[in-house]
Amino acid sequence: MIDLVELRREPDTVKAALARRGVSLATMDEILALDVEHRRLLQEAEGLRARVKDLSRQVGEARRNKDAATAETLALTSRGLGDQERVASESTDVVAAALRDLVLMIPNVPDPKVPDGLDENDNVELRRWWVGMDQGAPFPTYADHQRVPHWEIGTQLGILDMESGAKLAGSMFALYRGAGSRLVRALGSSRSIATRVTTKRSTRRASP
Repeated sequence: MIDLVELRREPDTVKAALARRGVSLATMDEILALDVEHRRLLQEAEGLRARVKDLSRQVGEARRNKDAATAETLALTSRGLGDQERVASESTDVVAAALRDLVLMIPNVPDPKVPDGLDENDNVELRRWWVGMDQGAPFPTYADHQRVPHWEIGTQLGILDMESGAKLAGSMFALYRGAGSRLVRALGSSRSIATRVTTKRSTRRASP
């Protein structure tokens, strides 16, 4: 995810850096345009909100002065501006959501020293390390059954329910079932070490 402040301040530098990671200039220009529009709408909504607040104050003063006609005129103007403020706020939220969705898909700006590339296949391997290497152990190899991701294993064992978890909490959240839920509770209990905190008045337990 990129820093929008940095993008506003140095758009060409950020664009050039991200182009090395395969991000198109068109995408970056769209982000910049949405950012400008979001800030414009936000400023408009805040300005309208301030005017409505000021008019509400004036309505109150007119009513205290028994000037019903002025109070009613100001109230009508305030209601009209209030409707405009709600529209501007809704538009702000829509643009903000579109901007957020785009920004979340943008990778970090790469360090100038790293090689260009679109994904991990373009990485340059500098060195390797594995358990036992210093003692002369060979580089470990893994059979096909050892390369299965943990969420597939958990689903096969019936301890993870990815589909239900996604429905309840969103993508990449899992629902633990049976032995899976017992395992999670056991791990949580083992980490929760009660610490006794003694004060002059009382003694209490605090769980880190």
